[in-house]
Amino acid sequence: MYKDTDFVSRQSHELNYILQRYGLPPDAAHRRRLLALLDDFHAAADYAPHHRADFYRYLEQHLGPAVGAAA
Repeated sequence: MYKDTDFVSRQSHELNYILQRYGLPPDAAHRRRLLALLDDFHAAADYAPHHRADFYRYLEQHLGPAVGAAA
């Protein structure tokens, strides 16, 4: 069974954490971009069941080569 923490929420604090993880400022414009990417991620059947780790992989593929996880 999956836990809630296995998935990415749309809450500001979660989005801010992800932005900081990828070295981006946690401002409104970046949160909007991240929400759009999250919507696209959820629409992509290849990533089902849409776990957090898969979202991070999706971000690395869609944010460009200059952005990578700080771990």
